[in-house]
Amino acid sequence: MPRFTKEDYRLLCQRISESDEDAFRQVFHVQNKVLFAFLNRLLGSEETAKEIVQEVFLRLWMHRVNLPSIENPEGWLHTVAANLAYSHLRREARAASYKKAQLQAAEGSADQTFDFLEKKDLQQLIHEAVLQLPPSRQTIFRLSKWEQLSRKEIAEKLQLSENTVRNQLAMAMQQIQEYINRKLAIAIPVSLLLIICGH
Repeated sequence: MPRFTKEDYRLLCQRISESDEDAFRQVFHVQNKVLFAFLNRLLGSEETAKEIVQEVFLRLWMHRVNLPSIENPEGWLHTVAANLAYSHLRREARAASYKKAQLQAAEGSADQTFDFLEKKDLQQLIHEAVLQLPPSRQTIFRLSKWEQLSRKEIAEKLQLSENTVRNQLAMAMQQIQEYINRKLAIAIPVSLLLIICGH
């Protein structure tokens, strides 16, 4: 797995702060397995570790404008992951101590948006959004994003022009992004959600 130097991270974070999704993708591919392994050891739950990794990278994107001021971005990612893990463990401990449903309503969070995202299955949201597409557009999206076919391959497979495939794919991405952003009430590019959720 490639490793970035401190200067690499500084340059990549500068690009991410300018909404460069390719730079985000590079950091994700290097750090997501590292963070997952760390969280899985700490929590003993692959599913919870995966959810927290997703949340870490959502925070990275949502707070991207502040990245240039962070001295150690790699360390920041691990600190965010650890804090979220400890918060999860504290919530579990509280839940184990009380059996009444009122506890869930009483528990609060300093960051309600990301508490919501922790509970929300992002992959399920993407699948729901895809199911809202017209059948032909849905097929093109699946072939492109989930089967990794090129536009030319899709055009040949479906006997369409490449221009049609490109336009249908763009419309599909727009519809999916609008659906997900409407559900989450925050603006996250669907391409990033696809990266984070492993599609």
